[in-house]
Amino acid sequence: MLYRSGLGPNESLLPGEYLLSDERQYMLILQTDGNLVLYPQNGSAMWSTHTENRRSARCTMQADGNLVIYDVFDHPVWSSNTCGHGGAYLVLQDDGNLVMYSQGAAKWATHTVREMVAVP
Repeated sequence: MLYRSGLGPNESLLPGEYLLSDERQYMLILQTDGNLVLYPQNGSAMWSTHTENRRSARCTMQADGNLVIYDVFDHPVWSSNTCGHGGAYLVLQDDGNLVMYSQGAAKWATHTVREMVAVP
């Protein structure tokens, strides 16, 4: 299991492994059914790749900047279509957004930002 908040170039999630936002309010998990899913701490899925039943082997942040889910036969079944952003890294932010950064700029995101509510 992974407990960090992001993936760097050539790092992967295997089925059952997950990332946690720094404040542990959000979890990104590569489920054993092959679906990559973003969950809030208490609630239902906010975003997914809809790759369930694909027998995924891994989700890799490639060195070329593309996030790819590969099946057990090493065929890509989903990607972020972000090739050409070498050195990109993926971060699960504390606001609930999953973002890929390269050279200090966001190149891809799930657009799942949740507003922070101040507690009196």
